[in-house]
Amino acid sequence: MITAGGVSVSEYIELLDADRYSAVFDDYALLTVQCIFEGNAIRNHRYGYIPCPIRPQLMADRPEEISIADWIRSVVSSTGVDSFLSLGTYRFDFTKRTPSRSTDPHPASHFTFASAGCRLPVRAPMSIGHLLNFLFDNFYRSRRSFWNDFAPHLAGAEVVDTITAQEQLTHHITWADAP
Repeated sequence: MITAGGVSVSEYIELLDADRYSAVFDDYALLTVQCIFEGNAIRNHRYGYIPCPIRPQLMADRPEEISIADWIRSVVSSTGVDSFLSLGTYRFDFTKRTPSRSTDPHPASHFTFASAGCRLPVRAPMSIGHLLNFLFDNFYRSRRSFWNDFAPHLAGAEVVDTITAQEQLTHHITWADAP
């Protein structure tokens, strides 16, 4: 859907035009959520967080009646490259290991950022609640209390650790289990 090495303005507009996102944050960052379940367990997921590639002060002037994509087209045509702000993209992926995937070199559950080759092992597949905890802890800390009101309603799917002993010896992402 989108690489982890960043997003161009035209790619961002394409995502908006094609409705290839699950939500838009108030800073115009896009959230994508794709999951496949087996019963209550996550079989595969791909979550993406794509910060808006346009300077916030330019986006702050967007009139409600103009679509985000049309506003960005207008901003870019009037300000050019000065409107661009590269913040990368962030992606959490999980693909259940199967015998045919047993020799795959990347972790079953991983966090990709900076480049497609940068895959940081993650303790386990992430529930949507874990993903939103990550986003509110790291990108929207001032709104964390807002999220805390909704978090219990997304307790989510069964999550079974998939990180290998070898992956645990490297840098990886983990989280504390809820009490």
